[in-house]
Amino acid sequence: VVRLCEENGLRAAGAFSDGSGGGALATSRGLFAFHKGSNINFSITALGEDSSGWADRSAHRRSDVDPVALGEIAVEKALMSREPGKLSPGKYTVILEPDAVADLMAFMLGGFNALAVDEGRSFLTGKMGQKIAGDKITLVSDPYHPLHQGRPFDGEGVPTKRVVLIENGVAANLVYDRLTASKHGVEPTGHGGGGRNAYGAYPSCAVMEDGETSLEDMIASTDRGILVTRFWYMNFVDPMKVIVTGMTRDGTFWIENGKIACGIKNFRFNQNVPDMLCSVEMMSKSVLAGGMVVPAMKVSEFNFTSGTDAI
Repeated sequence: VVRLCEENGLRAAGAFSDGSGGGALATSRGLFAFHKGSNINFSITALGEDSSGWADRSAHRRSDVDPVALGEIAVEKALMSREPGKLSPGKYTVILEPDAVADLMAFMLGGFNALAVDEGRSFLTGKMGQKIAGDKITLVSDPYHPLHQGRPFDGEGVPTKRVVLIENGVAANLVYDRLTASKHGVEPTGHGGGGRNAYGAYPSCAVMEDGETSLEDMIASTDRGILVTRFWYMNFVDPMKVIVTGMTRDGTFWIENGKIACGIKNFRFNQNVPDMLCSVEMMSKSVLAGGMVVPAMKVSEFNFTSGTDAI
């Protein structure tokens, strides 16, 4: 991959990690739980003078990660985005690759913590059972999904359940640690942090139900829009509304008449994530990206607030 970058006048930066490990939890009261797993990841950034391209893949088997193929994707993005054009800020139709979707979804997950809802610090406070996303959106916490290799118990030793968080756009369920479950008279879901954790529960191993449209077909269906590879420098603007800010990075492209026309300079965005999920037009098959199983998405009215000269 380094040679491929050099041959195309690009610099290469990245990492290849391959590891396995295990963890056990035991108490003097007789509880015992053990889990082992493996992970392999390859990430590559191809850097030019005024452009960059990026690709990343994680899996649990070496045979599922092809570094050369990923290198070719990163190089192609860097070459295609040379001499980027400049667009005015505004609301655009966007196609978000899976890593970009995962970047945004990460800001929603903490809201499904039952303790956070009780304490009024979740965007779901007062909204359970209500529509919070479009009909296409079903989101679950599922450590048993074949693309995940999640620990099947939490920090308290409770077996982790598969929990439907959003069902066809409706806020369906929350995750509970042992203490919060006891207060509500329900069973804990196996998502607690354990120890002296005062935060509550967190929905590990997120999985979004996928669609049937390929990324290529999303591009072909778009008269005018923007393709986003991934985001960075992200943070909350308003956690109670899940408004997030950040910047595009490593391959942002203008789409015209169903084809990628050129690379464009990166944007900063301010986006309400639940509103975005109400504006999803198409989704691809879900893949493991950013620690979640998520699809690529075609979304209308994505809010770009300013431009940037950052590569």
